Amino acid sequence: MLTRDHVIWAGALLVEKRFGPEAPFYINQQIGSLVIKDDIVGVEMWQKIAAAYDQLLDQEIDDE
Repeated sequence: MLTRDHVIWAGALLVEKRFGPEAPFYINQQIGSLVIKDDIVGVEMWQKIAAAYDQLLDQEIDDE
């Protein structure tokens, strides 16, 4: 069974794989679009994906 954390990390990994160095721009674009739509739940989810993405980047730097 997938937990909410699984979905968040899967989202972060997918964004990293699909958008590479453009991932932060894409994440911010998603959040901005959801803010305009007043989709608070969506904004919160993408903020969590952004935090997970940042952790991925931090881990990659530590592994180097």
